[in-house]
Amino acid sequence: MGERTRSGFPIPSDRNPWDLPPELVFPWDQAATLVSVAERVGVYAVRTQIETIRKILGNPNAVTDVTEAWQKAATNLTQSVDGSGDGNGLNTAKAELTARWNGTSREAVVTYVDNLIAVSKQEQEIVANIATLINNFRSAIVDNYIQAIGHIARYAEIVLDVSGDLLDVGIDVIVTFFTRGVKGGGDAKLGFLVQALGDFLAETSEVIKTVMVFQRDTQAAITDILSSATGIAVPSAIAPSSRDLTGWQPRNPTGSAWGKPT
Repeated sequence: MGERTRSGFPIPSDRNPWDLPPELVFPWDQAATLVSVAERVGVYAVRTQIETIRKILGNPNAVTDVTEAWQKAATNLTQSVDGSGDGNGLNTAKAELTARWNGTSREAVVTYVDNLIAVSKQEQEIVANIATLINNFRSAIVDNYIQAIGHIARYAEIVLDVSGDLLDVGIDVIVTFFTRGVKGGGDAKLGFLVQALGDFLAETSEVIKTVMVFQRDTQAAITDILSSATGIAVPSAIAPSSRDLTGWQPRNPTGSAWGKPT
């Protein structure tokens, strides 16, 4: 229920369930025309090719959600390690320590903060790079999908144009014209039709191949990034000397250093 068919090709009643922009809506009618004619003349691969194109895009909104999740993860990672929303918390803390304190204990804390800053930056870059790769993959899918459905529309038009004056009498008459041959060059037009369908398969195969190669390269890049993450050193615990009160001396002190009698 909720679907109608044209010579066995299902066309859903809701042609845009994900509320995609017009340029991304699958061309159901043109696809049905190609499949119907192609199978009547024995080019069965067209259905498979069109189904592959239809499934290439998936739901691009879901890919956007994944990208945003990774981007949010980068921000949350910074906040959890850095303690700030803008990534400047640790640098600010280091500046305050350097400006207001001297001593071996202060040096131990500054070293520890430097380690946290370095690790936080490395981890944030990894997460951000993955977000960028996923977003680029989404863009590649959308761009190639638009190109592929453009082929569907163009070759459906070719199929109908070849039928000449039969355009207005319906798809069944057009198919009969191609398969039986009629006075006026039906056999020649059948050959042209089969060639056009072959061209459609060749051109869309290149588009699909581009998406598959980009997917492979993206997966490899993400794997490399995750592998590099294993090389990030976990900061060691803060040095015990940081808790030695005698190692903290205020800069421009007005009294004795901490830990010493006044």
